[in-house]
Order: sequence, then C-alpha cells, then structure tokens
Amino acid sequence: MGHTNSIIFFGTDEFAASILLVMLENGVNVKAIVTKPDKAKNRNKKVLAPVVKQFCLDRGVEIPLYQPEKASTSDFADILSGFAPDLFVVVSYGEIISEELLSIPRLMPINIHPSLLPKYRGAAPLRTALLNGDRETGVAIIEMVKAMDAGDIVKMEKMQIFPEEDHTALQKRVFKKSGKILLACLDDFEKGKVKKSPQQGVPTFTKKFTKDDLRIDWDAGLDTVLHKIRAFGDAPGAFCYVEISGIRLSMKITKAQKVLSDEIKGQLKSVSTIAFTKTDGWIVALNGGLLQILQVQLQNKKLVDVKDFINGSRGRPPVLV
Repeated sequence: MGHTNSIIFFGTDEFAASILLVMLENGVNVKAIVTKPDKAKNRNKKVLAPVVKQFCLDRGVEIPLYQPEKASTSDFADILSGFAPDLFVVVSYGEIISEELLSIPRLMPINIHPSLLPKYRGAAPLRTALLNGDRETGVAIIEMVKAMDAGDIVKMEKMQIFPEEDHTALQKRVFKKSGKILLACLDDFEKGKVKKSPQQGVPTFTKKFTKDDLRIDWDAGLDTVLHKIRAFGDAPGAFCYVEISGIRLSMKITKAQKVLSDEIKGQLKSVSTIAFTKTDGWIVALNGGLLQILQVQLQNKKLVDVKDFINGSRGRPPVLV
C-alpha cells in the first residue's frame, strides 16, 4: 500500500544510506533528512561529507537536509516540529536524541538496531556477535526512549550467521534484511496494526573497541583467533606483529579459514609456528587446529592475497613476534 505517513529520517553512515535508499525507492514520504556535519578526516584533514549527505548529493535527492552540530536543542526541535512528522526513523545517527525531540512525532520515533535486543545494545552489535562466535543475530525495530536501545520492540526477526562469514558479508545481508523489515513495519503503521512489546531478558552491551582489541593473540586458540579476524575484516582489521629480515612490522590479517592439510599435518608441532605449503599457502599451527591465512596487508603495503605475498617473500615465512 502507499506510504502516507510523513517521516523525518536521521542517519549518518553506510547502514543509514542503505535504508534511506530503500525508503526513497519505495515511495516512503520522507519530509526531511538529518545527518552529522561534514568532518575533517584522514591525515590530510580533508573535509568529507557523511555518507548519507554524499548519497543525497550523488542522487540529486531534493529533500531538506540538516546537519546540526547537536540535534537535541530547542531551536532544532522547533524546526523539526514545523514538518509535523508522523514518525522519526533513526539509523546509526551518532547522537543520543533528547526526549524533547523524541516527543515530536505524532505516532512514534523508531530505531533500527542490528541485534536481537536486549542482546548487544550499543554501537557494534555485529562485530561483537562475530567476536563471540554467535550463530545468529537479527534486526530489531524499537520505539526510541531516552535510555540507549532500551525501547519496546515493534518488530524483530532472527538471522543466521553463516560459518566463516566475515563482518563485511554479514553486514551486507543485515542491511538488506533491515530495509525489508522497515517497509513491513511502515505498512503496519499505515494500517494501524503496530504492536509493541517490552524487551525480554537481561541486557548486554557492546564496547568501544581499541587497538588492543584488534591485536591477534596466537595463544588464544584457533576459534578465538578466527573469530577476531572475521569480526574486524579489512577495516579496521585484526593485526599481529611479524619479523621479516630482522625488521619488526605490523600486519593485518583480513581473511583466514580453518584447514585440514595432509601436507602440513605433523610438521607444525608447536603453537604459533608458520609454514608455507604448495597446496594450502600460509598455515599457522594453533591450539585447536590449523589456520590458513588467505589475505594480508603488511605495514605500509597494499592488501594482497597470500599467494602474492608468498611470491614476494621468496617463499620465506615471517616470524610471529
């Protein structure tokens, strides 16, 4: 059915842009878009627009776009109230929204969160799920309240996490699923059939990851190491330190998998030793089994497949330090 309810959209990153695209392609009545201000990034301090703003510029979206330094002010509340919105849709906006703003929509302010709430409230639920070796995740649409990710569930669906799936692949599937769930939710609002329920269970929370969290602990065992590589992917990337020709360097390991290698079986008897093999490439022996490294990025070098890395190193494996 048609989408007549008027919506103000809040969002900043790739997740938000993917949801905004689905809304625009399906005729959702978006009256205004709120995103974060342009920001100087990278070493050269080049000022870059947030992903949502760049998305709007690239597609010629003719919807009023706002970039307040802080959205939760009375002045900005007055601006948004002028649109008389039925709903707020908030996706990865990057600011705790005040109760004054949350009271503006006629029907409800809603938020899309990629976890099975109340599990993994906070900013990094998918990475946390992968890091913990979870086999399922999900998408929750909740009513927004002052407390972070604590509102009633409006709609929630489970998703399987596939074996060996990394953050990039999982995120892509979650983005797609989230758009479909949101459209179904907006249809429920149109029909007046929205049913909400309190979150069930004890809340858990994600943390803000630091560089120490990204470092691979080779003594932690095969599963733990693999989970970390899957969770952090090529950005920001799980890393270790290696020694090559007597020089200590950092190295990202962005793809890896478990392997049973007849060629190497029995040769790597101690933990955290490395060998290059003809059939399997780069193998690391760990507690719990063998890990095949598939893609790496040496400090100040490009991301490469291990086959190219081995060719460049003349077949000599690095030493883990």
